[in-house]
Amino acid sequence: MQSVWPLFVLLIGFLFVAALTFCTFAIDRRPNFVVIFADDVSCSDFGTYGHPHIRTPHIDRLAAEGIRFDAAFLTCSSCSPSRSSILTGRYPHNTGAAELHMPLPADQVVLTGLLKQHGYYTASAGKWHLGKAAEKHFDLIVGGLPSGCEHWVEVLSGRPQEKPFFLWLAAFDAHRTY
Repeated sequence: MQSVWPLFVLLIGFLFVAALTFCTFAIDRRPNFVVIFADDVSCSDFGTYGHPHIRTPHIDRLAAEGIRFDAAFLTCSSCSPSRSSILTGRYPHNTGAAELHMPLPADQVVLTGLLKQHGYYTASAGKWHLGKAAEKHFDLIVGGLPSGCEHWVEVLSGRPQEKPFFLWLAAFDAHRTY
């Protein structure tokens, strides 16, 4: 029995290290999310979706190395109700923010709030239009004019490196005034 004991201890040690490695691996494998929200822009305005002249090399690389949506549709053609719909997973008429510039009500379950509860760093940079109550679902919100893009790199660079992240990047640039 004494000759089996060191082997048993070694086996337990191995299982402990394997379990610890697996847990660390599982945590480190959580995906990061970068959502680029550009009002009044069609998917056909990007190189990754086949525009023959517009070059978007950085977005093309994100699409190639991440997930590219080829069959995604908006629930509403208006910007702020679309934002609310995307973040809640609900149709605009069910979010309480179905009209332009209506704030998202505090009682809504928001994707970024759920991600925060699971250790994600959540940030928004650029155009907001989600209202005051939605702010609690983000660790950082940075506005910006004239483009909304001025702080994107800063927000990405300044995030906690040890956490997975969700970045909501919204531009004013292409937004038409009507």
